[in-house]
Amino acid sequence: MKPLPVILYLHLTLSVLSRTALIFLDKFPSPDDAILEQSTVAMFKENNWTTFTTTNERVSADLTGKIDLYVQPGGNKDVSIMFNGFSSDDVKAIQNFVNNGGKYYGICLGAFLAGPDFFNIIPWGSAIQNKVGFLKPALTKFTINGTTNVIYTQEPPELGKHQENGIDAIGNFPDGSSLFLVKGYGKGKVGLMAAHPEAQSSWSTDTIFVEDNIAFDTGILLAEHLFGDYSLEALSAGAILGIVLASVAFIGFLIGGVIYFQKRRHSIRSNMKTAQKL
Repeated sequence: MKPLPVILYLHLTLSVLSRTALIFLDKFPSPDDAILEQSTVAMFKENNWTTFTTTNERVSADLTGKIDLYVQPGGNKDVSIMFNGFSSDDVKAIQNFVNNGGKYYGICLGAFLAGPDFFNIIPWGSAIQNKVGFLKPALTKFTINGTTNVIYTQEPPELGKHQENGIDAIGNFPDGSSLFLVKGYGKGKVGLMAAHPEAQSSWSTDTIFVEDNIAFDTGILLAEHLFGDYSLEALSAGAILGIVLASVAFIGFLIGGVIYFQKRRHSIRSNMKTAQKL
């Protein structure tokens, strides 16, 4: 992936200073799942999000109006076993949170959990299935807005080749299936991620593995898309120009302020010298 333009990255960083994410951590994770979860926390923290964590039977108490985004990380548990760790109050809290305008970000296992047999915040007629031929850990090519890169996958959900109204499909794998889907639920939005943007280079010995910060950038940009801040498939030259002009204007304002105060200080010193002579 090409590095984000500096100004766009700056704009992204500034835009999330007030964002707050609540990230689920399983109360009884396997060692591998603990790594998945902590990597997810790191992805948000390193991109200037305010992050809190919650766990089984605490979601309903922690998912308050101060939270912008609920994050359900990936994991290696069977989806049914994972779901059984949530109380009915937790499930209802997640549904109400999104219905009232909150955002849900499900990564791999978290995408499965959004389905009709579990959290039921994706109104599809059947459960989300595993993607055929992707059972083993792999670095899989994906394309967003004409740029191709690789991302870590392991038993990902099959998100299909959606073109329906009301579903925003972002990025695709070589077979045309979606990397990330956004679907409205009530007043909120649900984002389903088929891969692992939180993956770090230590997870693979493959020499083409993307650097940690680039993988994190992909995950955060897609999280930001839930808030309507970026249209990753159609980021126009006009939008980029607008960001550039706004940034230039801000820099100009700072420079103008520095020049003003330097002149003001020089004027005060001149007046003091004149008063001393008198």
